[in-house]
Amino acid sequence: MRYFDESGRRFIIPPGTHCDIIAPDEIGPDETVTLFKWDLDECVKDEWGCVKAKHLAGGTYTIRGWFPEAKGGNRVTKAKGGDRVMVEATFRVEA
Repeated sequence: MRYFDESGRRFIIPPGTHCDIIAPDEIGPDETVTLFKWDLDECVKDEWGCVKAKHLAGGTYTIRGWFPEAKGGNRVTKAKGGDRVMVEATFRVEA
C-alpha cells in the first residue's frame, strides 16, 4: 500500500511502515475484510520502524495498492480477465 497527499507526495504510516497489512486474507466478491488499522498519522522519522509520527494535516489523501501475483498455491490475485488487482481510496481529513 502506498499513501499520498493531495500534492502527490508519498508518505509512510506507523506503526509497521514497512509491512502495513495486518495479515494475508482472501477477499471474495462483495466481501469486506480489515487489512490494516490507521490513526491518520504519518511517520516523520523512520528507522526500520516509525520512531516519530505526527497527525495528518487537513486535506485530501489517497491510498493506492496492488495485490501481488501469487507465487504458487491457489490464491487468486488477479481480476477476471487476468489483470492485477489494484485498489484505490481517496478521503478528506478536516483540520
